[in-house]
Amino acid sequence: SNTILLAECAGREDVWRGKTMMPAVYTGTVRARARGGAWATTDNAYGIGQRTPWHVSTGTVPGTMKINNSNEWGHNFYSFHNGGAYFAFTDGSVRFLNENTSLRNLANYVTRAGGEVVAPD
Repeated sequence: SNTILLAECAGREDVWRGKTMMPAVYTGTVRARARGGAWATTDNAYGIGQRTPWHVSTGTVPGTMKINNSNEWGHNFYSFHNGGAYFAFTDGSVRFLNENTSLRNLANYVTRAGGEVVAPD
């Protein structure tokens, strides 16, 4: 199968940006925080390449919004593994996807019946 069912978003309730845990005092909006609680909630939704990245000096994270950028709401997939994260697919397999996986391939992996061919990254 080439359809993602579940993906890692580690580290919540804390806010992680890159591999750095942010201070407890967070001035962002309530919705932007990495809230804990139920795992099946819209607060755990992923936006493929949708959010502006965060960076310590500018308030944005450098790089493209993909894997291991931040665990904040809408910031895509996050793990503490070096180089990527684990994903469960609808056929029951679990795969490690590289943090450099293209946005196009991530988008193809999350469609249910689009018939996309996922090219290797």
